[in-house]
Amino acid sequence: MAKSQMDQVGYWAFVIGAIVAVLAGLAAGAGSVITADTNATIGALLVVLGIIVGWFNVKEKAFTAFMIAAVALISGATAKFSLLDTVVVGPYITGILGYVTLFVAPAAVLVALKVIWNEASGQ
Repeated sequence: MAKSQMDQVGYWAFVIGAIVAVLAGLAAGAGSVITADTNATIGALLVVLGIIVGWFNVKEKAFTAFMIAAVALISGATAKFSLLDTVVVGPYITGILGYVTLFVAPAAVLVALKVIWNEASGQ
């Protein structure tokens, strides 16, 4: 696959993953009943898209910045936003961050493995 085609795959994986994560998070925050099968499908889609993003989009020069951002996002997503449930935005924030984390975590794991490989192989 040519470089521009790979860039396009990574770009569209990011765009689709971000949109799916936000929409699924909004649906979850609105109290929409998402069945276990639908949730599993959304989760699997986000994991696959996250892997594609980690593989095609994150270049070696951006490893450190990406990993810091991913750790900050994943750490922030574990915050107790449920305390905001009495405010309208609380469930939406919790839902969106949950699905965004599901999208970003596989990319972070893949980038971490790339960093380990580069360091272990002496590159």
